Amino acid sequence: MPEISVIVPVYKTEAYLDRCVRSIAEQSFGDIEILLVDDGSPDASPLLCDEWAARDGRVRVIHKENGGVSDARNHGIERARGAYIAFVDSDDWLEPDALEYLYGLLRRFDADFSMAGLYKSADMGVLPQVSSEERSLTQREFLKLLFKDGTQEDVQYPCGKLYKRELFETVRFPVGVANGEDVTASFELALRSRTAAAGTKIVYHYFCHPESVTSQRFGEKNFHLLTAWELVCRAAEENGCDPEIRRLAALNRKRADFGVLCNLALSPTYDEDRKLYREQAAQALRNMKKNAGELLRANIPLSRKLILCGFCVSYRATARCMNLASRLAG
Repeated sequence: MPEISVIVPVYKTEAYLDRCVRSIAEQSFGDIEILLVDDGSPDASPLLCDEWAARDGRVRVIHKENGGVSDARNHGIERARGAYIAFVDSDDWLEPDALEYLYGLLRRFDADFSMAGLYKSADMGVLPQVSSEERSLTQREFLKLLFKDGTQEDVQYPCGKLYKRELFETVRFPVGVANGEDVTASFELALRSRTAAAGTKIVYHYFCHPESVTSQRFGEKNFHLLTAWELVCRAAEENGCDPEIRRLAALNRKRADFGVLCNLALSPTYDEDRKLYREQAAQALRNMKKNAGELLRANIPLSRKLILCGFCVSYRATARCMNLASRLAG
């Protein structure tokens, strides 16, 4: 059996799939299997998956009807044979020693999962220089990072991590949640972990599509973030988490209303979307105003608090200023 199973959900990424799979196939850590989960992709991606399986015996392809990235990852989890599991999105790619580093990090700290640096980029340029640091995190320390308690570090992504397979015995990604599904799964995985190992070395390239900043329209899926945090709050209660963890989970649910309103404000089609989602946005704004005092006392950046105050005074005026600033910057 392979030591590591690498799960790759595939959907409409024919232009980037070869780069992604090649970066996995050429890893310095070779004891792997690569599970390409074709999520009913309508382009040439399924054919490219089959071509990779034909030339590399470590590649297995799963063809399925479209069900979203969570459903695709879950299919991969259920068919994985490795002792450890990693996830790579099909338009992203890995550094050549990514799996070797994550594997060594996990083993050195005797952790349940490891994580390293994730770099967001639109090209394959030179990586920035970062200091090389490694540390062990308790479950509580990781959860405080996940809840962004005094930090803006993003640790909710399953990519750029390596997990012990047994963590997934009872954990799956929430199907039907198209925004925030990562944080729900990351929370439940953390609850089943004693410790995590964290390194600053950049191992994962998160591909930012050049056109995404201007074309990413607001939609119904943005409100899924609220559902994702509600699931976290429910899991915190059901698993008997201590009061501080439950408080932070509830606080992040309240912050999610603010996050949705920010996303709407920055939409390139703000005027149209504001009318289309008038009722949902109005409810989010009412919730945010009700929780404004708690949010302003929370350990979040001053810049966010200033925007929140602007939303409380006049959401429409503040949103228009944010939208204009975004357009001028982009």
